[in-house]
Amino acid sequence: MTISNKKTVSSPEALLSSIARDRHVHRWFTFLITHRDVKAKLSVEENIKKLYNELRTSTIRKRLLLTAILCCLCPVVFLNQYVYIAILALLVYHYIAIRSKNKKQVIKISEYMLFKDFERSDICEKTLYQIGEEYSRKYGIPSLVDAISGIDSALQRTLLATVTFFYFLYSVNHWQFIIFCVAACYLVYAILNTSVIYKRLRRS
Repeated sequence: MTISNKKTVSSPEALLSSIARDRHVHRWFTFLITHRDVKAKLSVEENIKKLYNELRTSTIRKRLLLTAILCCLCPVVFLNQYVYIAILALLVYHYIAIRSKNKKQVIKISEYMLFKDFERSDICEKTLYQIGEEYSRKYGIPSLVDAISGIDSALQRTLLATVTFFYFLYSVNHWQFIIFCVAACYLVYAILNTSVIYKRLRRS
């Protein structure tokens, strides 16, 4: 009788759960499945092609809603125009809904891609990061580890610079200070997650 030395370290369900719950993993798989070569390979299937169209639409709507949220947030923070809070709450509600829909679309396409490229047993024998390294080499993109490290490093520098500027050099009240720190980090995070910047992320 032959005894296999291979160990089960993951599962397709656990991997898909990571995409759903972890923002870094979700962003990386979004970048992967929208890569030109990956999209061309997967879009041969009509159902997946339809999912890609839906993903594109939800992504555009998500960006438009986020822009509207930031536009409404400015008069509330800087001008004390609290009449915008009701509009802001409505926009946030719709943003959360469309983000949830967008995430489900990414998961469905990612699931199709994984089972197209790997047997179930292969997925069970690889960690999420090993799968990320394989796709990284195959398509010439940053690995999941590269992306996480690059983003975390940039956010740490952003937070340090923001704290230094607003706390020591520019006088603001406590709540404005917190809002500025959060806004600066979120802005940098959004910029880093654009495809142009994201594909250049590397471990620092």
